[in-house]
Amino acid sequence: MVSKHWKKVFSMLVIAIAMVLGTVTVAFAKGTTAGSDILSTNTVVTFENTAAFSMTTNATNALSALSNKVLSVFGASNYTVEYSNMSPSAGTSNYISFIFTNWANSNAQYRSLFWTNWAALGASSAWECILSNFTGNNEIAAAGTTSANIAPDAELELRLHYGIPADAPDGAQLTFMLTNILGENPYGGQAPRTFKYLGTNGIFYGGSNWFTNTVVITVGGPKIIVSKAVTVSAPAAYVTTGGAATDVVPGSVITYTLTYTNAGSGTAQNVVLRDYLPSAVAYFTNTAAGSATPTIVLRNLADSANVTEGTVTAGNVNDTVGHIRFTIPGTIAANAAVGTVTYKVVVK
Repeated sequence: MVSKHWKKVFSMLVIAIAMVLGTVTVAFAKGTTAGSDILSTNTVVTFENTAAFSMTTNATNALSALSNKVLSVFGASNYTVEYSNMSPSAGTSNYISFIFTNWANSNAQYRSLFWTNWAALGASSAWECILSNFTGNNEIAAAGTTSANIAPDAELELRLHYGIPADAPDGAQLTFMLTNILGENPYGGQAPRTFKYLGTNGIFYGGSNWFTNTVVITVGGPKIIVSKAVTVSAPAAYVTTGGAATDVVPGSVITYTLTYTNAGSGTAQNVVLRDYLPSAVAYFTNTAAGSATPTIVLRNLADSANVTEGTVTAGNVNDTVGHIRFTIPGTIAANAAVGTVTYKVVVK
């Protein structure tokens, strides 16, 4: 006899399974290429008159030329922002790349608008700021521009070129905001075919054609400087036979010492030093250390997994270690005292 409790549990399981089986998987697509015909021009009608005389004619196309075609549906990826230095020095110049992809089902035009605000904090000269279409190497005015024929799935890179006044003090900032509009007429704003929508086939089409990114560049900031020193100790048996104590020969022990300091004007945090071992040496186990008690991680040659400290492959070395990662705890203030990390290897 099945209790009411178990009947209830069984009913709930049946409902849950039905819900899972009935779940619709939502796909994303840019859809059929714009301009594709949706009306066949080869519709033939065959009929007979009362005398059984056969006749053939073509159907009349009652649709307008526009509705015969698949319309453009616009969308684009948001920016991927790439830059080499967000804390540049006064008197230098660089650029930031804004990269996006046309997700439309047709060629598209774009309009770029950018807004800048700089707080030079006493700098006597203005910042330089130019936006360019790197793909076509065209300079873009502040009011924006329109460029035609970005193909579907094509990538476009826009670059902000900036120059910092030589007398700009540490802490001066440039705030840069870039907005891009994609469509048939990007000056006409957002139309219905620029928004993401769900088709009756369960597929999402389109996507936002209006996207913005903001980047802040700060003069100065933290600047970690690292130097590396090497000392060599040849094997004792080699030295007793007349070899120099500092000769680099198989079996010599090499000590690497990395010295770091913050030479910038801002506080640094999450500082990580990675030192890669040459192929001619093997890690001398249990020798990695640091003045600030860093977190030390040994990584394998493929950089795909950690290596356990203390394990050896021969004698007192482990030749499966590819690099050593030192994570410095806390923060490092500007112009702070130097710190060091060190470890030893043995020449194979």
